[in-house]
Amino acid sequence: MGDEEVTNENTDTRERILNAARLLTQKPSTSNYTLNQLADQLDLHYTALYHYFKNRDELETELIERYCQRRLDHLNGVQRQPHNAYQQLAEFIRLEMHEPPTQLLSRGIDLFSEPFRTRATHAYENNRRELTTLIQRGTEDGSIRPCSAQITAIIILRILNRFANQHEQVLAKAGLDADALTEQIISYISHGILAQAYPAKEIMDRALLTFPSSENSHSNLELILRTLTRAFNDRGFSATSIPEVAASIGLSKTSLYRFAGSKEELLFLCSQRSLELLNQVRQISKIITSSPLEALLHNLYFERHLANAPPGPLLRTAMHQFLTPAHQRVVADSHTTTRYEMISLLERGISEGCFRDLNAQAVQPMLHAISLLRFTREENDPGAGLMDDIASFVLKGIANEPIQS
Repeated sequence: MGDEEVTNENTDTRERILNAARLLTQKPSTSNYTLNQLADQLDLHYTALYHYFKNRDELETELIERYCQRRLDHLNGVQRQPHNAYQQLAEFIRLEMHEPPTQLLSRGIDLFSEPFRTRATHAYENNRRELTTLIQRGTEDGSIRPCSAQITAIIILRILNRFANQHEQVLAKAGLDADALTEQIISYISHGILAQAYPAKEIMDRALLTFPSSENSHSNLELILRTLTRAFNDRGFSATSIPEVAASIGLSKTSLYRFAGSKEELLFLCSQRSLELLNQVRQISKIITSSPLEALLHNLYFERHLANAPPGPLLRTAMHQFLTPAHQRVVADSHTTTRYEMISLLERGISEGCFRDLNAQAVQPMLHAISLLRFTREENDPGAGLMDDIASFVLKGIANEPIQS
């Protein structure tokens, strides 16, 4: 067999592997595969996969790079059209909404090992920069309202990643086909970046003051779970050392295992704590306001506040894949309850006339995607001003009339 034939065979096998992995990431039920399972599906010996990819991180990084390159192709294509920047942006979203679903674009790349984390980050950043340029051009040609082009680009990509992750479920639950769902998103985003500014900072500052902090809690369990959650979020499940976490807070490994019998059970306790914090968010929002619009904002901002500030952090959703099936069901049931409470809040706001007449099932994932953006007030941070800009974006997307603070 000649060198060219060997090269072609290697290329074909590599593409078969990538295509099989891509199909597995389209559904939540098959996305948590191993390379051994992938090899069995392709009728290959598992060592054959390691000839092409060092590990699953390398395989999925290459898939992410391909998805991101496809987005760049879409962005470059729409910008060659003779339309203003906003029309090009809308067409880009339409193209993206008709792409096959994938779990990868919403996976936490912080959990990748190096150098694959850097490669995936670079691919995402290329998308963000190109989309930022398009939005910035729109603010200059007058088709997009004055806004932070970088932040708006991040929001739009988050929304697109959320729908890529839950494409089929959202379509089914919202009772919409792909075209109708796309127009819902276009409508939401067009109001989000074309309407007048909304001064939300004062309301959100007052709201955050009502949320209790547990930074100085004397509970050993609270301190343990807060420290463990931060470690799991930063290092991933496998790389988190229970003895190291215990030592960092002056305890023995045995002390941690008094609360749970295994590392997975400790992870589940962290997950339960996060769910309880989110439940507190919902309860506080109900107490401090009767307005669906303000309650919605409070929910979004409390969640984002908890990502990095006390009494957080919240456990990243990417960590749920390491829970046992029984524990995953508990978490899924809680998230389903939260989702329907958010939809109920949206529907109440629509019926009372403070939200536009949108499909609540379709809007809810957008709001969830926005809530995952990190909270910051640091002046030199690239996300400085994020709180005001996102509040403005959310309100422009769903409010009939600005509410005076």
